[in-house]
Amino acid sequence: MKDLNYNLVMIDRPKRIHATIDLMAKVFGEDRNAALLTDLTKNGGLPEVFRGTLAEVVKKMKYIDPVMKYIDVAIVVEGIPDP
Repeated sequence: MKDLNYNLVMIDRPKRIHATIDLMAKVFGEDRNAALLTDLTKNGGLPEVFRGTLAEVVKKMKYIDPVMKYIDVAIVVEGIPDP
């Protein structure tokens, strides 16, 4: 999967997001660009977006409660460029 040249969009449960982001950093490499989006379907709520490399997103996630208030969480991981 780490050699795919297209963006990946994944949905995960808020309780598992920390473990998922850590695993993605190991599989895809910590320097892969990514974004974590929260509360995309919440009525009246503002989505939060965390952007950066997977390593940066992992660091930002350490400051967020693992039992988060979020309803849904999406992760977008950038594909590698074509040669």
